[in-house]
Amino acid sequence: MTALALEWEVQPMRLARARQWIVERHPGTARIPARLPESKLAQLRARVESASGVAEALDSLAATLTPREVRGLVTGIEQWEPLRRDVAVLLWKRRKPALILPLWNAWQRFPRVSEISGLLSEFTKQWGWTDVIPEELVPLVAGCLHSENPGRSAQQWLAEKGLSYSDVRDSMGAALLPQCQFDRLLREAVLTNGSLSQLKREGATRIAEWSRELSPELHLKFGQNLLMKWGVHPDLRVTLMGVAERYGLPRRPRVERFWEPIDDETKQAFQRLLVQRRIRELFHSDTYRREYWERWTDHLSDVQRGTVEGVEYGLLDFGTFGVVEFFETGHAAYFYSEERFSRIIARRVNTRRDLRERYHPRFTPFQDNRLIHNPVPRGWYSHADRMVQRWTQATRRG
Repeated sequence: MTALALEWEVQPMRLARARQWIVERHPGTARIPARLPESKLAQLRARVESASGVAEALDSLAATLTPREVRGLVTGIEQWEPLRRDVAVLLWKRRKPALILPLWNAWQRFPRVSEISGLLSEFTKQWGWTDVIPEELVPLVAGCLHSENPGRSAQQWLAEKGLSYSDVRDSMGAALLPQCQFDRLLREAVLTNGSLSQLKREGATRIAEWSRELSPELHLKFGQNLLMKWGVHPDLRVTLMGVAERYGLPRRPRVERFWEPIDDETKQAFQRLLVQRRIRELFHSDTYRREYWERWTDHLSDVQRGTVEGVEYGLLDFGTFGVVEFFETGHAAYFYSEERFSRIIARRVNTRRDLRERYHPRFTPFQDNRLIHNPVPRGWYSHADRMVQRWTQATRRG
């Protein structure tokens, strides 16, 4: 036997083993014809258009389609919106089990297209979901096919089973297309409506990552759901800081409707955690000022950082008045009325001098609105207490 003949005998064996390996790991590939090229797909669309709405013409077209063209109709039902009803008729006439997998993938991309969900529902009633999705998840998918909100339906089903989004991803593997619409809707439903068990099952790190991809309205619902279900928890530090940046604090809301459904206990805990954290960040290198202002955590409405002419400063908002603290050693703090302080918060200051305005409030016996930090450690605490208490009493509303 020649070397050439030997080569012809060996090569098919290698191909057969390779094909077997692929089919074992991706069983759907054995039953799916190759995808139609774009030029052929365009021609197929033209043929469907010419037969559109005419029963006899659709019957004739269905009888002449090749297996690859039938598979191309699945792409058509996704892309040819005006022809979806006609394409569904053609697929029904050429129905076979091998169409379940491509229709499942099409539904994942377009879960609200009734023609796709209708075909998939009927086909699976006849032939089942074998080799497409795990048997234990068939009830989940079957319940989603005709739902107006498939993501929410799936999330509720999973919640009843003590499962979450990641469990579906792990169970389905390649059968669940990543970043498709159904995948996204399910993940969003867990974030915006998920139970405490589901949120904990996903974990703080994944939740923080996924929340960055939400639309503004969904992010608002996510933040509310997180606080109402999980509350203020140390594991959620990164996410809670992001919530504060978007929606403000309960006593200084940026988006008031965000805080409306949140209970008072959670709002107080959130307020306390974020104010304390911001104080520690502001005065991380000044032990005594950090220690002092932390004593007033529950009285502060907000704490912010600002910069003007290269000088950083802190804004301690008491609601009816405010205090400006500078970070350089030896600089005094300045107390301001609510009106004056609001101009500083709104960043309507242009120079360092604007932040160091001295004046003599009528209600205080102190020399002016400055608080001098006595160089003796904690030596200025008692004087600061008197100032804060006096300003609180004098500016109290009602």
